[in-house]
Parts: sequence; structure tokens; C-alpha cells
Amino acid sequence: MRTDIAVRGHDLAYYDDITALSSAMRQRGLHSLAFSPAKSLPQTTHEGDLVSFGLGAFVRRALADSEVEIATLSCYVNMVAQDLTEQDKTNGRLARYLQIAPAFGTRIVATETGSVSPTYAVTPANYEDKVFETLVRQVRRLLKVAHASGTFLALEPGISNPLYSLGRVKELVQAVNDDANLKLIPSLQFKCNTLATRPKRP
Repeated sequence: MRTDIAVRGHDLAYYDDITALSSAMRQRGLHSLAFSPAKSLPQTTHEGDLVSFGLGAFVRRALADSEVEIATLSCYVNMVAQDLTEQDKTNGRLARYLQIAPAFGTRIVATETGSVSPTYAVTPANYEDKVFETLVRQVRRLLKVAHASGTFLALEPGISNPLYSLGRVKELVQAVNDDANLKLIPSLQFKCNTLATRPKRP
């Protein structure tokens, strides 16, 4: 029986060469990828903006030659960007990934939730109710795409982003009526001793 752990494709230093990445996985006895087109294929996809069903099929076939599968399609976007044009663009990319994920051989699209800071700096502004409300609004829209595409939106909570506590996670789950197409990714930084209360502001 095969024992699997999923590794991030961009942690292996092979970029814009899916054959080399596939071979590196095989040589290490690895079979499951958290695959980010923006990071593993930066030039090919113009930093993740250009993905297609054809590209997904090509990547899936190339990895299959080494018995490698994509466990999650990673889409690193800022869901709560304060610039509304940027917010629409990034969430549009996430919607596109939800539609196209099956071509890559997965039905799970993973992302962090982002930050009100364009540089992702730690800021207490991320803990404001209005930012959380923006997140809820975007998740609701994206879940409609997930339902239509037969895919799943997987969010990674973190103590420096709007989904910073178990309480906020519970609020989000309740806000979308415990939607089965919403999944959560455990985070190493999300330790129990940080979850009981709202992060303190300086």
C-alpha cells in the first residue's frame, strides 16, 4: 500500500518544467502535490493568470507518467484586498481555478484568505468585522462556482488573516449554512493557545 504525503510543488526548485518536476517527485518517492501554477509555472501561466483546461490536462498527463497526482490546486490570492479592482481580479482567478481544477486531476482548490495590507503585513485591521464580512461575501460567491463545477473551496486559516480564530471559523461555517463544498486546511501556526480569544491589538 502506498503511503502518501502531499508536498508543495514550488518547494522543489523546478520551474516551468513539468517533466523535471515530475521526475524529481518520482526520485524522492513522492506522489501527491499541492500544485500552484503561479509558482511552479510562473512564466508559462504569467504568474498564474493564464490557465486553461488544456494546460491542466497536459500537466496531469505529465505527472501521471511518474505516478504523481495533484491533491490540491493552490491559488494564492488576496480575497479581501482593499482595492476593489484587485479584489474582483483575485477572486475571479479563484473562481476560474474552481472551474478548471478537474482538468488538473483534482477537485480541491486551496488558498489563504489574504490581508487588508497589500504587502501582507501583520495588522490588527485584519481582525475588523467589516473585513470578515468581505470574506464571507466572497466565499458565498465562490461556493456558487464550486457547486456548479463540482469542486471544493479549501481555506487555510491563520492568526494574521481574517480567519484568525476558531470563533471566526465557526462564524464563517454558519454564515454559509455549513456548506459541504467549503473545506478547511489545518495550519501549523494555528495553535490551540492562540485560539481562545481575539488577538490583542497593540
